Amino acid sequence: MTNAFNWLADDELAVELTPRETITRQLTISQTQLGLIQLIVLALTPAIAALIGGAVWYSRRQTR
Repeated sequence: MTNAFNWLADDELAVELTPRETITRQLTISQTQLGLIQLIVLALTPAIAALIGGAVWYSRRQTR
């Protein structure tokens, strides 16, 4: 907020970006969970997109 007010007051020298401290977090998952994630990303998501595309194609084909 302070930077916004300084900018509005044309006090460009007071406007600064303060770096945030980075926090490193680690996510631990099992092999089973990793396999499930891979299945969803690599197989189910494209399959759902293909099914939706097929349904749209079929419905447009029927309206001709």
